[in-house]
This record gives sequence, structure tokens and C-alpha cells, in this order.
Amino acid sequence: MDLQRMQNLTQGMKDIKNLQKEESDSDSTDNAEILNFLGVGFYNVKDYDRAFDAFRQAAEKGCVSGMVNLGECYFDGEGTAQNFYEGLRWFRQAANLGNTKAMLYLASCYYLGKGGLEENPALAFSWCRKAAEGGYPIAMHQVANMYFEGDGVIKNFELGMEWLVKAADAGDVDSMTELAYKLENSDDLDLKKLSIQYYLEAAKNEDLTAINNLGCIFYDGMPGVIAVDRAEAKKLFEIAAEAGHVPSMINLAKTLESYGDNDGYRYWYRKAAQNGSEQAQSVVQSWENSSGCFITTAVCESFGKPDDCYELTAFRNFRDNWLANESDGKSLIAEYYSIAPKIVAKINMCLDAAEIYCGIWENYLKPCLKFIESGEYIQCKFKYIEMVMYLKNLYMNKSFNK
Repeated sequence: MDLQRMQNLTQGMKDIKNLQKEESDSDSTDNAEILNFLGVGFYNVKDYDRAFDAFRQAAEKGCVSGMVNLGECYFDGEGTAQNFYEGLRWFRQAANLGNTKAMLYLASCYYLGKGGLEENPALAFSWCRKAAEGGYPIAMHQVANMYFEGDGVIKNFELGMEWLVKAADAGDVDSMTELAYKLENSDDLDLKKLSIQYYLEAAKNEDLTAINNLGCIFYDGMPGVIAVDRAEAKKLFEIAAEAGHVPSMINLAKTLESYGDNDGYRYWYRKAAQNGSEQAQSVVQSWENSSGCFITTAVCESFGKPDDCYELTAFRNFRDNWLANESDGKSLIAEYYSIAPKIVAKINMCLDAAEIYCGIWENYLKPCLKFIESGEYIQCKFKYIEMVMYLKNLYMNKSFNK
């Protein structure tokens, strides 16, 4: 049913009870389907109580899709208290009536031991295969993986590939990408060519892993199939990275580094680090030097200045030849050594780190450098302390999304 039909159906009904009153004048099966459809509408607007009530009535009237939807409500605790036993009961009833989605749910219950069932991978495979034989692409993919792993069935790579091909050809996007990856790594040139077709089809369906993998292929090339094309690889990595695919963020960062785009390289590594990539977090942390990347050094590095630049040399001379000889100098330096690397680590995790360092330069380090150049060391000391305390309060307790 389309939206217009739903509107026509609901326009004359205050609630589902009105439909029940008219049951004697309508076919019960049709009413059950309408109830299920209304339940879907309620569910989509997050009115779970009314959705559950509609699904329950539809299921009790014999609507198989209503049974599945009701089972999901029980499993997820939406519109009712969570109840795996009741959910399983409705899944089983729908599965016995031939619903392939219910069969896969039932397989999951056997596999995980839900709804009072004991874990039984063999029965899980049996129901999963029934769903696959009934034409359910997701079940086909699961059957393939169970054959690959020998999970609930004797391991059989050939049968696994057969079902993976069926799933991909039936439109399951995850299967397309997995199949493409397996074909890509074969030694047969024709299979490698076929892998590109499956990757492209999955990419058309916005599968980010497929887009990323195509980017990798264009970056390195595939002899006899695809020539090296770093520009195309960059485009593909950008598409997937912008959509939130973390491996693509890292690949894009590496690609930008090869282009000499240091800002882009750092931006995408920080982005990947914030999204939980341990590899990216390690890279970001490595930007600190062996003595702890101090704030002045980090600022100068952000401007592309070398380690022996005029500014860093001036600050180090101030630290070693004046501040260290003050009565509180050594304690201030020790505290700074403890705090500064942590502050820099936090800033490096920020996507706008370059802008932050620019602000630190303008507001604190540039005035400090002028004090050093004019011999106003005490003023420089107080300004530097002010900077460290400000950054400590701002960043030491700041958390990042991971």
C-alpha cells in the first residue's frame, strides 16, 4: 500500500477499535493486513504503544507479517515489556506459515539461545537455510558464512561461495562486497575482473566498504584489470570518509600526505582518531616528540617551522638561561613538562587544531616573544604561566568522541 491509500484508510477512523466494529462487514484477512499496515505507520512515527496494539490484533487475525512485527516488538520491548518467550512464539508461528524473515529470527534464537531455547547451531543452520531456500537474501548470506566457518554445518568453502553468489545476485549489498573481496584476492584474472563488477554494484548502493576497497584498488592498481589512478582513489576515499567510514579516513589521510597536503593529512587522522581508530590515535600521539611535544613546538610545527627556527631557539634560550635560574624556575619547568604534552595531545585530537594553535600564537606566544626580544623576562614568565593555566583549564578535562 502507498501513502495515499493509507491516508484514505485512516481518514475515517478515529482509532483501531472503529475498524473492529466494522469487521462483520469486511473480510477478516483484509482487516488484518490493514491493521498491520497501520501498525507500521504508528511504528514509523515512534508511537510504539499503538503500533504494538495494531500488530497484536493483526497477528491474532492471521496476518503473518503482523506476527513478525509483533515478535520484534516483544524482542525489542517496544510498546510492551520485553519478552523473548512471546517474541519467539510469534516468530515460530510465522516461520511455520512460511515467512522467511521469521525463519531467520528463529535461527537467531537457536543460535544465541534466546526465548528459553538452548543454543543449537545445527538447528540455527537448518532454519537459516530454509529462509535462504525461500529466497531471503540476508539468510543466503548467513548460510554462506556458516559454511565458511563450519558453524552448525560441516565447513564447505565451495557451498559457501555458491550461497554468497546467490545472495549477491539476489541484491544483498553486504554479500556483493564480501564476494568482491574474495574474488579480488584470487589468482584468476577473470575472477579479479568480476570482483570489480560486484564492487561497483555495491558502491552504487552506497556501501562504504566497497567504495573504500575500490579506492584501494585504484591507488595500487590491479595488473591486467585497472591501472594506478591516485586521483580516482582520492575521490573514492573522500566519498566514504565524508560519510563516516573510518578506514577511508585513514586512507584519505595517507593519500593527502602523498600529495603534500599536511593540513588535510592531519585533519583526517584526527577525524579517524576521534571515531575510535586505535591506529589513527597512535599516529596522532606520535606527533609528540620524544621529550613531549611542548606547546611552543606544536605551534611552530603547525606553521611549518623547523625545530631550530628562530622562535623555538628564542624560547629555549629563555627557558634554559633565565627561567631555570629563577627561584621557582625549576619547579615551573617541571610542572610544564608534566602538563604541556597532555595539553598538546588533547589539541591534536581536535579537528580545528591548526586554528587553535594560531590563536595560542596570537594571544600568548607572540607577546611572549616580544617580551623576550625586549628583555622583559618577568613579563614573559607571567604571560607564559597565564597561557599554560588557561590551556590546562580548557583541555585537561575535555573529552572526545571515540
